[in-house]
Formats: sequence, C-alpha cells, structure tokens
Amino acid sequence: IPAGSLISRWITGKDMIFSKEYADSLPDAAREKFKKFASWDGEVWCLSGDDGMYFNHSDMPNVFVVPRIGAKPATWDRIAARDIQPGEELTMDYTTIGEPP
Repeated sequence: IPAGSLISRWITGKDMIFSKEYADSLPDAAREKFKKFASWDGEVWCLSGDDGMYFNHSDMPNVFVVPRIGAKPATWDRIAARDIQPGEELTMDYTTIGEPP
C-alpha cells in the first residue's frame, strides 16, 4: 500500500453511531466489549462495520487517522503513513486519532 493511500473510510449504513446513553445502558460485560471496538468522538460512539476495528495500537504506526472535514457525527479516514508491505499488520496510534500525521 503506497504512502498516502486511503485504507478505509466511514461508510454510512455499514458503520454505526450509538449514543452515550446506549453504551451506558449495556450490562457491564457487553459495555466493556462494545467500548473495546467502538470509538468515542466526544459526542457519540462510532462502531466500524469493517475490519477497521481490528487495527492495533503502535507508537510508530503505519496508518494515521484523520477526521473527514464537515462530517457529522465525526468520522474518520485511515491513511497509509508510509509504504506498507504485503502481510504487514496495520497499526495506528490511538492517542492521536484525528490529528494530522
């Protein structure tokens, strides 16, 4: 995957939005599992319907995440930060989601 390539994008109808109240209403075990896979944008929970939920964290990621300008609720594009080789794990820095690379 060449550096700068779009790896994944929010897809309405496949990716889903949940309120804070919904997440808080889940039984403890279900809430913990939900929050493991969903992303909080400060207003709502966003749950990826594709394999984007499986990106692992790295302090030296090969993918960065940027907000789509004007998207409400906030949604993200995942972009290759550098050339990524076949079979290489896709990683991102969870602490910098939404910041430029």
